Amino acid sequence: MKRILMVSDLHCGHQFGLAHPEDCVNDVQKRAWNFFETGLRKYAPYDVVFCNGDAIDGNASRNGGIELITSDRLEQCDMAKKILRKIAYIGKNVPEYYFTRGTPYHTGQEEDFENVIAQAFTIEETENIGETLL
Repeated sequence: MKRILMVSDLHCGHQFGLAHPEDCVNDVQKRAWNFFETGLRKYAPYDVVFCNGDAIDGNASRNGGIELITSDRLEQCDMAKKILRKIAYIGKNVPEYYFTRGTPYHTGQEEDFENVIAQAFTIEETENIGETLL
């Protein structure tokens, strides 16, 4: 039997998005990380991981980015990759990763920053990434 983990809406880069301990900037993020990591450890290892959209928060153009840790979307992608790599580290195995696209407001109107994340876990740019599930 395969163990499957689904994560979504990480919103890395937002001050209340999920963040690896190296990137946490407040107590809410620290508590959220502890809850997340406890759950990961409880059910690890995972054979398949689905990252189901909005892994980054984007540039927050509607509010001028005032709630962001960083508006640099490549930095946000790096933050998301740390979280997804931790899943493999905790489980002491390398699961298969699959991705779906999030909303363009968060992940890029004219570019696809989720491709940057997916490329770190797949061989080809379009491999293992699907369209938004609505």
